[in-house]
Amino acid sequence: MKTSTDYLWFNTKKRQEFIRITDEVASVVKKSGVKEGMVLVSAMHITAAVYVNDWESGLIDDFQVWLEKLAPAGLDYRHHQTGGQCRCASQAHVDGASGDSSDHIGQARSGSVGTGVLC
Repeated sequence: MKTSTDYLWFNTKKRQEFIRITDEVASVVKKSGVKEGMVLVSAMHITAAVYVNDWESGLIDDFQVWLEKLAPAGLDYRHHQTGGQCRCASQAHVDGASGDSSDHIGQARSGSVGTGVLC
């Protein structure tokens, strides 16, 4: 069985961002030479999440509104007092946990990624 490992890095500019990574993941799969199998996409930080859904501006806006209602910015979260060096990331932790998942396993078919948009 052929395996391959690669990493994608993203630098965000805002407190909360949605990044479409489908094309980057497809490129990694193509470069790997794996024709049939599985692709694991994992957010390698606890304040991030990976989800598969439509890349549609209204839906993304709805997700942002929902996350802001779930964990509003600017509150004095308990984690700010108990989180060691990480005294400002409570909202990011909740947002990350509220995402679909930190990992997704998708299909690699004929050397490309299966259906769905990875964000």
